[in-house]
Amino acid sequence: MTASEDLIGAVCASLATLADHVSLLTVEDYCAAVPELAGATIGQHVRHCIDHYATLAGGIATSRFDYDDRARSSEIECDRDRALGRVRELLEELRPVLLHVDLAVAVHVRMASACKGDVAWQKSSLGRELQFVVSHTVHHAAMVANSCCVRGLPISAEHGVAPSTSRHRAVMSAED
Repeated sequence: MTASEDLIGAVCASLATLADHVSLLTVEDYCAAVPELAGATIGQHVRHCIDHYATLAGGIATSRFDYDDRARSSEIECDRDRALGRVRELLEELRPVLLHVDLAVAVHVRMASACKGDVAWQKSSLGRELQFVVSHTVHHAAMVANSCCVRGLPISAEHGVAPSTSRHRAVMSAED
């Protein structure tokens, strides 16, 4: 497997794992405010991740990714089935496109890093942005997974586990 195939697989796996976890939750649990998430809902975290993937999908053609210009759809935050549908759409949209792009292509990225001031465009590569979105999703998934553990809610096995951690665990169990 090439590095590109591995990275594209990670993007698709990240989205699929997100959908797997959402499908385990009841509508009530998906929409309930969670103290461990500073009062946010699981749905808000899921929507936030979906927005980043949508930014990625929408920016590939122009090589510009503005992570602050997101939909922030309250429907996805409150409707588990709509969130699942959007994840499936993103998978269908991204998978074939990513197979035919150069991950080294230069792109421009914008994301606020402070509450005030101008937000400048930064140089990056498509591959680096794929890594960012996977890492970003793992970060939010780990927070959601922890809150689910505390509340006794179901969690899919790989939800919130970084790919490097999965690899390390596989090596360690092979050595046992």
